[in-house]
Amino acid sequence: MASCPRPTVAATREGTTTVRAPGALPLVGHTVRLARDPLGFLQARHGGAPVVELRFGTGRVQLLTRPDVVREVLVTGHRSYDKGGPIIEGARTLFGNGLGTCPREQHRRQRPMLQPAFRPSRLAGYSPTMQLCAEEIAGKWQDGQVLDVGRQMNRIAARVLMRTLASGDAASTAVRQVEEFLPTLMSTAFRRVAVPWAWPHELPLPSNRRYRRADTAVRASIDATIAEYRRAGAPGDDLLGHLVGARDEAGTELSDQEIHDQIKIMLIAGIETTATALSWTFHVLGRQPEIERRVYAELDAELDGRPPTGDDLARLPYLTRVLTETLRVYPTVPLLSRVATADVALGGREFPAGTEFFFSPYCLHRDPGAFPEPERFDPDRWLSERVGAAQRLAFIPWGAGPRKCIGDTYSLIEASLALATILTTWRLRPIATAKVTPTVRFSLHPTGLRMTAERRPARHRGSGLDIEAA
Repeated sequence: MASCPRPTVAATREGTTTVRAPGALPLVGHTVRLARDPLGFLQARHGGAPVVELRFGTGRVQLLTRPDVVREVLVTGHRSYDKGGPIIEGARTLFGNGLGTCPREQHRRQRPMLQPAFRPSRLAGYSPTMQLCAEEIAGKWQDGQVLDVGRQMNRIAARVLMRTLASGDAASTAVRQVEEFLPTLMSTAFRRVAVPWAWPHELPLPSNRRYRRADTAVRASIDATIAEYRRAGAPGDDLLGHLVGARDEAGTELSDQEIHDQIKIMLIAGIETTATALSWTFHVLGRQPEIERRVYAELDAELDGRPPTGDDLARLPYLTRVLTETLRVYPTVPLLSRVATADVALGGREFPAGTEFFFSPYCLHRDPGAFPEPERFDPDRWLSERVGAAQRLAFIPWGAGPRKCIGDTYSLIEASLALATILTTWRLRPIATAKVTPTVRFSLHPTGLRMTAERRPARHRGSGLDIEAA
């Protein structure tokens, strides 16, 4: 960007150059700028050098700005990198050593134990619950009601996860606790990671008190559910029953703390990310009438007003492309980190073991070399004949390689069923005065997204006439 300060360049002992982002402050480095406008700050670093050095507190972090360099870290050279860096370390402190945050050695033990719970046959069994949860939440809306869309989508995703995760009285309590407290937990968690000092988080501020109350409630509900399953001998064909009964190659079961950590990470991966993807999709549909019309026409033609099933999703290709394009423009996780476990070479430079790296799916998904007119929302860019190697390389909403999210298909099925269920009956109209702002927490949250629910006239379903007449 022409208005941005030029990065500084310094020679290294290997004879290559270090490109440093401008604007670092004494002691805090780029922490303040990253906390105030993370997306703008990171986007301004892209389009130039493949690796840009940032200051995070008094430490240094290398920002990877090209899809091919990120692919080297995640896929082709993954053995030289591990989950780590400020974001992962912070998440590990807050959420434990679950599958999404644990180091490589623990991941090698944990993933085979969890993988059977996400097989296609299991996912097919979860589909009716996913559809029913969306129907339950949307069924309570009133025609003309103004909705906090993010809150409503969080309720759907929380209910889906907890019902597919566990059953019984303790699980019902956990559903209520998670629905109530997870938004508070997530709204402040990223800030606790972005500010790398403990003392601001210990001050007797209202935000800190709210966070501690939410964290305590969610932890207690998870522990109570695990204890109930232990007493009952892992009842039910659900995720928690699988976790309680799982054994590694040596025949060792997961401890209560390990199960707790897995559930805590699932709350992030299975609730927050799915809810934000749904919220952004409704935001886009409300502002793109032609895209909205095509979605309704497809749903009406295929479903004719009935609730969707998992088998229907293959017959809704345009809805799938809309959701995929939403994940490109608004990836659920906008910033990730890794740490080198050996000396590595990236982007023409050499880095010692222990070097920390950032990369941003949000920025990579706006690479004009992979996605022409990257700011334009175009679902048809995902038609099979238009997707090439460049798009596949740059598109990483779920990560890539051995540490790719285990629940990616689970989340896509859930989001697709929720969209189809809601849009069969409802249209969400934007509010002209509402200002929607992308807010970085661990997910990319649409702050301020409020929309008006309008019940679709039954006589128009099957023709899309209610949209065409709008």
